Amino acid sequence: MTTTDPSPNPHATAEQVEAARHDTKLAQVLYHDWEAESYDDKWSISYDQRCIDYARGRFDAIVPAEVQRDLPYDRALELGCGTGFFLLNLIQAGVARRGSVTDLSPGMVKVATRNGQNLGLDIDGRVADAEGIPYEDNTFDLVVGHAVLHHIPDVELSLREVIRILKPGGRFVFAGEPTTVGNAYARRLADLTVTDHFDVIINLAGASLLDRPWSPQRKLELHTSRVNFTEELVDWLARIQHRPTVLLSGSAIGWYGNQHDTLLDEDSFYHEDFLHQLCQDWEKAARAAEKLGIRVCILRSGLVLAHDGGALRALAPLFSLNLGGRIGDGRQWLSWISMQDYLAAVLFLMNSHHSKGIFNLTSPQPVTNAVFAETLAHCLHRKAIVPIPALFVRLLMGEMSMVVLHSQRVLPSRLLHAGFSFRTPALAKALKLALRLDH
Repeated sequence: MTTTDPSPNPHATAEQVEAARHDTKLAQVLYHDWEAESYDDKWSISYDQRCIDYARGRFDAIVPAEVQRDLPYDRALELGCGTGFFLLNLIQAGVARRGSVTDLSPGMVKVATRNGQNLGLDIDGRVADAEGIPYEDNTFDLVVGHAVLHHIPDVELSLREVIRILKPGGRFVFAGEPTTVGNAYARRLADLTVTDHFDVIINLAGASLLDRPWSPQRKLELHTSRVNFTEELVDWLARIQHRPTVLLSGSAIGWYGNQHDTLLDEDSFYHEDFLHQLCQDWEKAARAAEKLGIRVCILRSGLVLAHDGGALRALAPLFSLNLGGRIGDGRQWLSWISMQDYLAAVLFLMNSHHSKGIFNLTSPQPVTNAVFAETLAHCLHRKAIVPIPALFVRLLMGEMSMVVLHSQRVLPSRLLHAGFSFRTPALAKALKLALRLDH
C-alpha cells in the first residue's frame, strides 16, 4: 500500500456511522475496515488447496480451454479485493505471476497485501474506487473480481474503467459469492436478467439482531443488510420489463419501540429508538416500489416460534435443564407468532390482491415475558425458577438488551380485518408444535 493511502479505521465514531447511512461508499469503508482483521476466520477463508481449487474452478468455468492452456497471465488486478481471497488463490493456482489488489477499505487492502506477503507472492495494493481505478491505460493482462459487483453503485462506469486499464487482448473475470451469506442477502441482483419473470418477491434479508454486540459498525451492518439491499432490489425492479405484482418485504414490531402495556396495532404511534429507525428506513426502502405500480405488503414480524432457529432454539435447552425463567421483572410484553401462522400469513397476503401496506405478523394473544417463560417451562415439564436480572442483561448485552427488555403488546388488526384466520393463536399449542411435543 502506498504512503498516500488512508489508514484503516476499525472503530468508527457514531457520527461517522450516521453519515454512512446516507453514503453507500462510506458505509462499505466503515463496515469492511471493522471486519477486515477477522474476515477470513469469520467465513473460513483460507489460502490452501481447498480455496485454491475453488478459485481456479470459478475461473475455469468462465475462461475458454484454449486460454487456460496459455496461462499464466503476467500481471493481474483484483477489484474489491477484500482480504485477497480470489486473486491470491488464483496466483497460487497458476493463473497469474503477480498481482495488484484494490478496495475502498484501507483495512481490507492492508490484510490482502499482508496475506500476499505471507504467501511469498508478488503483490501490491491500493485503496481505490472501482469507478475510478488509479492505474494507467493498458496496464493489466487480467482483471478479476469476486463477490464485488453488488458493492459498486455504477457497474457500467466500473466496467469502462476495467476495459481502459486492460492491455489489448486482456480479459476480465467476475465470479460470485465465496460464502453462503451471499445467498441470503448480499447476492448481486445483476445475476437476474431483464427477461426473468417473477409474480411475487419476498424480501426478508437482514443480518441477525442478536449475533454480536451493537458496536457502531455492527449497527451499520444491520442497516446495510436490510435497507441498502432493499434499495438495490427496488432499483433492479425499476429496470426490468416484467415486474412482479407484489413485493412482500420484512420489518419487525421493533418499529413501535418500547411501549410498556400500551395495546398496539398498525395505526399506533412509535417510541423513537435504534430499532424503530432501522425498521422505518427498511420499510421506506420497500415502499418505494409502490411508485413502480407494485403492490407492497410490509411484514412487521414478532418473535417467530420455530423448531430449528431463532430464540426458541437457544431457550429450550436452558429450560430443559431447569435453568430458565423470566427476564427482568417479566412484565414486558412479548408478541409472538408460530412458524405455521407466519407462513400462512405470507401466503394469504400474497394471494389477497387488495391487501397492501403495513401488517403485524403476530398472534392475537400476546403474553408477558413471565407468562412466556412459565408456559415454555410447563411444555417441557420443568419449572421457570431461574430469573435473569435486567441489570445483568444490560451489562451483558449493552444496547442490544432492548430486544429482550423492551415491551411491545401488538395485535394483528389489519391481518384479522382482511380475513386471515390463525391456526395456533394460543402460546401453549404453538410452543408444543415448535418443540415437536404435540404428538
